[in-house]
Amino acid sequence: MAATLMGKQIFSISQITEKVSSLFKESFTDISVEGEVSGVSASSTGHYYFTLKDYETDDTLSAVIFKWLYQSIAFLPKQGDKVIVTGKISPYGKRSNYSITVQKVERSGEGELLAKLEELRKRMAAEGLFDESRKIPIPEYPRIVGVVTSPTGDAIHDIISNSHRRDSSVNIILFPAAVQGDLAATNIAAQIRCADRLGLCDVIIVGRGGGSFEDLLPFYDEKVIRAVAECETPIISAVGHQQDCPFCDLAADCRVATPTAAAEMVTRHPKAEILSYVDLCVEKLENSIRARIEHARLLIKTFSKTDGNFFIENAKGNLVRSLDFATESLINSMHEKISMSRIRWDFATQKIQLADPNHILKRGFAIVRKNGSVVKSSGDVSTADLLQIRVADGDFTAVVQ
Repeated sequence: MAATLMGKQIFSISQITEKVSSLFKESFTDISVEGEVSGVSASSTGHYYFTLKDYETDDTLSAVIFKWLYQSIAFLPKQGDKVIVTGKISPYGKRSNYSITVQKVERSGEGELLAKLEELRKRMAAEGLFDESRKIPIPEYPRIVGVVTSPTGDAIHDIISNSHRRDSSVNIILFPAAVQGDLAATNIAAQIRCADRLGLCDVIIVGRGGGSFEDLLPFYDEKVIRAVAECETPIISAVGHQQDCPFCDLAADCRVATPTAAAEMVTRHPKAEILSYVDLCVEKLENSIRARIEHARLLIKTFSKTDGNFFIENAKGNLVRSLDFATESLINSMHEKISMSRIRWDFATQKIQLADPNHILKRGFAIVRKNGSVVKSSGDVSTADLLQIRVADGDFTAVVQ
């Protein structure tokens, strides 16, 4: 009990702590707090500690996620994350400090963002942009594959290495685009439309490697969804990991889990596999012809000269004529297949040559760079800027006046 001094009640520190604890239990058993995460650490016992910092005042609140709550937590916050945590506040330790025991974590603003995205999904679905009837079949044997992704990310390296490992004859054209940031969605949509408009590709892959929910937001953007849905070239969406499903997945003609899976999709009938199948067919045909000839020889041996000279000669003539006809048909068929393959090869080569930047330069176009970066708009240059200009037969510099 509290002591008294001159009529005034005196409390011990433990009594104050007990009263504060009771107050917390009454008022702060289910409370949500917003702040920025800092000072993240994991204890040897498996608990997860961090500090929540107020955006404006730098006031702080200690927080802990006990290891037995990991299963129910959507994600473990990291340094710099802006989050809303829900739990109970209670005092701890002998210094009368207090902290929040976290039972739920969500990104700040995520609830509102998810609601907007769900509204967008429903609107796009109502327009029919995700309908199966819009889907275009992915070609069985694509020879030219367009890829809309970052030129420096893991996705393009995975696609190139895996597709060429399976079929070195596949040609890949990169349409470089930023895949995260404020301008990424506009950039991705423009490159999808460019790849489709050029008409060089048998199929287009759009995507990127894994990342956080925020990293993948450009692939939820309406501009990207519409560009994917309106693309007349078959398009494969390969964004993030297996668990990710941005809206461009729903609009694409085919959705795969990763860029590596996209490479496997466009090379699902590798050249080596096709050649092996052709060799097998040729071997079966040769064996069949040999078997027929051997069977004919056995039939011939069963007749004597006195009993069946006429029949033998007639049978031999029919057999020779059949063999000649089969041989001629086989040769004609092989010549026809070789001719068609050459035509397709020449056509594909011509399409690749048309996409060659040097070929475009010979038509009177030029590439203008400032400080090594390509100038895409008149707004990118100013008076007195030094420009590097490439034309078909060489480079020169110019000064903007």
